This record gives sequence, C-alpha cells and structure tokens, in this order.
Amino acid sequence: MNLEWKLKAMLGLAKISGVKPYHQMTPQQARRLDKRPRNWLTNMVMGKPIPLPHVEDIKIPGRSGEIPARVYRPTADQQHAVLIYFHGGGYVVGDLDSHDNICRKLAHDSGRVVFAIDYRLAPENKFPAATEDCFDALQWVAQVAPQFGGHTNDLALAGDSAGGNLAAVTAQVSRNHNGPRVAKQILIYPATDASRTYPSAETFANAPILTRKDIDWFKNHYLNDQEEKFNPLCSPLLGNLNNLPAALILTAEFDPLRDQGEAYARALSQNGVPTHYNHYPRQVHGFLSFPPLSGQARQAFADIADFLKNDAVVGEERLENREESR
Repeated sequence: MNLEWKLKAMLGLAKISGVKPYHQMTPQQARRLDKRPRNWLTNMVMGKPIPLPHVEDIKIPGRSGEIPARVYRPTADQQHAVLIYFHGGGYVVGDLDSHDNICRKLAHDSGRVVFAIDYRLAPENKFPAATEDCFDALQWVAQVAPQFGGHTNDLALAGDSAGGNLAAVTAQVSRNHNGPRVAKQILIYPATDASRTYPSAETFANAPILTRKDIDWFKNHYLNDQEEKFNPLCSPLLGNLNNLPAALILTAEFDPLRDQGEAYARALSQNGVPTHYNHYPRQVHGFLSFPPLSGQARQAFADIADFLKNDAVVGEERLENREESR
C-alpha cells in the first residue's frame, strides 16, 4: 500500500510490537488496549491535546439512564454554533478519552461548541441502544445548548466510523420524529450499509487498523440477529434519504468501509441532499487520529472546519480526490 511514509512507519512498528487485530480479542481486551495511558509516544503519534478555555464532563438524561458527555468550548464568553460528535469504535470500543484530541481540534478549528457523546457500547448494550442514546443526546443538547455557550441555529452532527453511522442514523431519526432541525452532517469514513459486502471490503480485507474480519466481529457484537442488518437504524443507506441535512462525507483510499461512504454520498446527492464527498488517497481507516503523521489528516480537519464555517453546500454533488498535503 502506498501510504504516507510516516503513517506507514507507525503501522509497521505497531505490527512488529504484536498488537492484535480486534477480531482476535475480547471486547474487554480491546477496551484495555484502547485506554493506554498518554505518554511521549502517543503524543508523537496522535498529537498533544489542544488547550481550550473550557472543557467539562457532564451527564445527559436518557431514556435508559444517564449518558456521559464532554463539552468543549472554543471561547469562554461567546455563543457558538453547536457540533455533536459520536466517537468511532465499532459500537464496542471508544469513549470520551479515545476521541478527546479529535473533539478538541474540531472545537478549536471550527469555533464551535462540541458535545462529545459517550453512548452505550455493545455487547452489553445491543442494537439499538447506541442509536437511542444519540437521539436522546441530540434532543437534550438542542434544549440546553445556551447554558454551555452554544446555539442551534446551524446545528451539526459528526462522527467517525461507527460514529459516522450513528450521525447519519440520528439525522434520519430526528427528521422522522420531528426532532431538532439538523443543518449539517459530517460522516468520517462511515459505516452506512451492513446489508451487503462492498468491493473495498474484499480488496482491503486485511488493511491496517480495520480488517474485514474486524468489521464482522463488531457487527456480531452489536446486532441481536442478522435481520437487523437491513434495518435503516443500522444501515442508513436503506432508509429514506429525502430532506436530510447537507453532508460532508470523507473516505480513505485503503479502507474496507470506503465504498460504503461513497455509496451514501452518491445516494444523498441523488435524493437532492447537498453533498460534498472528499476522498483522501494514501490513507487508512482512522487516519484523522494521526495528524502529526499525515498531511491528509491535517487537510481533512481543514476541510471539516471550512464546511462548518460556511453556508450549507448547494447544487450538485461535489466529488473530490484530495491531493497529498505535505
């Protein structure tokens, strides 16, 4: 794979160190690996956390109990538009800490108040627990945003991987149930259709970070039965795609989920949803977590910030293959 050289070196070191793929671990083992303490090496790979004037852990009331969340404010004394972020991790791993760097950078670069949502994880909480928590969080944030320096005039949802799936699903659920009006959705290498296998899942079955067997492992922990793969709450590509928020969809070249993201972008555009689709060459699933190693990751953050700062895109789908940023 023709990866950016720093990213390729990091992945090579991870392989030599004996880090197991997800499908060879239990959920508990995967979570322990995900919670490795920060040190000089993690700062070198993922970057140091960007300091912000106000970061606060809160609890959101949900139908099944309190939902942990974290609020990131870019300034302490102004009102800003709100971005709600759902972390990735295949519905099985990930939490507020695993995506803290990403949320800090999004708040800093976009000038938005970011609410990160720590939804319930599988297999302890099967489908549709995560979708319920995300919609409950959206409804609550829309009501109380001013208390945290936010406003919902240009409310946006975002997430990566499984979180991208949950952002897409939450946008549909909110439209279907007369929930808060969502203006924008940002789907970062999202899972959008569990009902079938796409070519990229076969071509990159053994890709770094995420393999096809990993995807099956995550789905088997998340779903109660195979029929749920056809439910739009699991596969938003199978849902009603009319009257949805303007979308920015990002995919990576060497990612088994790549074709799902592209398929969702095209389907949204065909249904009249203003859509930007950015494809990033020489990248793997999860590359936004490694901005010190990837010029494309830095470009992707800039693209997200531009999308959030500007008016919703209009007109036909824009398909971009981002040139390498150095």
